[in-house]
Amino acid sequence: MTPTKTEPTTNTPSTVHPVVFSHPAAEIPAVPPQLRGTPFPRFESPSTPDNS
Repeated sequence: MTPTKTEPTTNTPSTVHPVVFSHPAAEIPAVPPQLRGTPFPRFESPSTPDNS
């Protein structure tokens, strides 16, 4: 019984690692601030051909 409990416990952390990496929520908050400074000014610029 002891080994059986250890197996599921090991699987739980293993599943948590992939889940954390898959969760872009942690990376999204850190990326918006940086992207906001670059994409916003470009989109606001009506002279940009990309916006046309």
